[in-house]
Order: sequence, then structure tokens, then C-alpha cells
Amino acid sequence: MKKSELLRALQQEIRRHDFNYFVDQPPSVAQGGKGVVVPGCPACMKRINTMNQFLDHLASDAIPALLDSDVLKLLPAEMEVRYSRANHLLSTLKRDVSDSHNLPRR
Repeated sequence: MKKSELLRALQQEIRRHDFNYFVDQPPSVAQGGKGVVVPGCPACMKRINTMNQFLDHLASDAIPALLDSDVLKLLPAEMEVRYSRANHLLSTLKRDVSDSHNLPRR
């Protein structure tokens, strides 16, 4: 996944969340039920009272959920190659260090 695709996915997720109102425990009183209209994020049905709480919701709930779901599964092959190379180099280094400790002393 290119940086531009990642950015687009993050932007779409942020736009999906909104600091608005939703009916909690539908239907609302106006519809004959016991639900009330509360401020918050309608996408998550999470009560939020201030803009700071909404920004915290984006940073703590929305973005991490996106990263845990589809975005990390679509890591570019290039990143996987770099990760495997780094693991290979680390294991080689560990082996070389352990071999150097097993050399006979002069």
C-alpha cells in the first residue's frame, strides 16, 4: 500500500466519524420510546460532550481501530522484505556473536 493510499484510508475513516447527535436507546421520546438525543459520534454511538473529547476519540478509538483492521493487512511487500532482512541480519549477528564466544582462547 502506497503512502497516498494509506492517507486516503485514514482520511475516509476520520470523515466517517462526526461530532453530532444521535438517539441513545432508540426510539427517541419523540417517537414514543425512552431513548434520548445525546451529543457524540453517531458512527460509534459514543457519547462525547466536547471537541477535545471528540479529538481524543479520533486519536484513541477511530485511528487505532482502522490500523488494527485492514490497513496493516495491506502492508506493502517492500515493508515485509525489509522486516525479513532485518530479522535475518539480527539472527546472523546473534549467531556470529555466540560463535565468537565459543572460540578457543589462546
